[in-house]
Amino acid sequence: MAVFVVACAHPPPPPAPMLVSTPVAVAPRALPAPPAPPSEAEILQRSHDVLDAFDRDDVAVVAAALGTDFVHFEAGGEPTLRDADLDHLAKRKPNAPHVGARTWSHEHVYVHPDTAVFIGQAAEHMTGNDSHGGVNLDGWYTLAWRRDGEAWKLSLWT
Repeated sequence: MAVFVVACAHPPPPPAPMLVSTPVAVAPRALPAPPAPPSEAEILQRSHDVLDAFDRDDVAVVAAALGTDFVHFEAGGEPTLRDADLDHLAKRKPNAPHVGARTWSHEHVYVHPDTAVFIGQAAEHMTGNDSHGGVNLDGWYTLAWRRDGEAWKLSLWT
C-alpha cells in the first residue's frame, strides 16, 4: 500500500471577509408642503367674482372657476352639473345680466387646508322687461371651494 502526501510550500489563503449589513432607516422623500390656502378675504372675493361672472354670462370665467366635480343646486329645482350650467350660460342672451344688483350681508367664510366655504345672504334686484323684471329677491348662497393641485375650484353652489 502506498500513501502519497502532497504538500504546498505556501500557507492557505485567509478566509474571505464576511460582509455584515446593518439595517439603515431611510426616510421617505419629503413631499413639498402644499401652498397655503387662500385667505378668508380671497375666498370671499372669488365667491363674489364667480357669481358676478355667472350673472354676466361670462362662460370663460365661470368655466375656469368650476371644478370637474361641480354641482349646482337651488331650492325648487334639480341639481345640475358643470357641463349643464356652462351650456345654459352659453345659450343665454349675451350682455343681459338677470341680476341687476346684489347686496351682501351676513357673510361667513371658513377656510381649511384643502376646502373653504362661503355663506352669505344676498338682496337681489332682478333685471328684465316690464312684465318679468324688477323683482327683488332675498336669499342665501353657499359656495364650497376645494384645492385642485395648485388651484382652488368651486365644487358646490347652493
